[in-house]
Amino acid sequence: MNWLTPVLQKEIKPDWTVLDLGCGLMVPTDGLRCKVLLGVDCYRPYLERLKDKHVVIQGDLKYCTANFLDRSFDAVLLLEVVEHLELRDARRLIEEAERIARRKVIIYTPSEENWTPQDLDERGLDAWGFPNPHQRHRCRVSRTELERRGYRVKKIPPDYNLLAVKRVG
Repeated sequence: MNWLTPVLQKEIKPDWTVLDLGCGLMVPTDGLRCKVLLGVDCYRPYLERLKDKHVVIQGDLKYCTANFLDRSFDAVLLLEVVEHLELRDARRLIEEAERIARRKVIIYTPSEENWTPQDLDERGLDAWGFPNPHQRHRCRVSRTELERRGYRVKKIPPDYNLLAVKRVG
């Protein structure tokens, strides 16, 4: 269990269905108590590692969300994912998450102060040891923008990044 898991659990009920868009290796949701947890990511090597433990599907977040029905999951998670997209794609993904969610959308992203132009290391590997070209930080979604969209936003320790929660539906 990751330190973010109990923070998420306070927002998600055990009988809820949860869609984790841009799930990566699902570190923050490992141990999350919910009825259904579906992870979606574009990077197949992450999903290969998860397939025996979680239900996951491969999909490009710019296109695959159209396959989900309106209000089809109780909660939609965008955990450490929007910053990896171009700003227009990040905004579109947030809109799609709001369409898909029945109760809540939860976003976790670097704060303006903590945002860095993350990329692969000198060996061409991400923090998990994979050569994932999608790990580059491409945009910042500001606290102000999230609040304008109706999110309750706070910085949370230990890293003081932004946790944004919006009730929908």
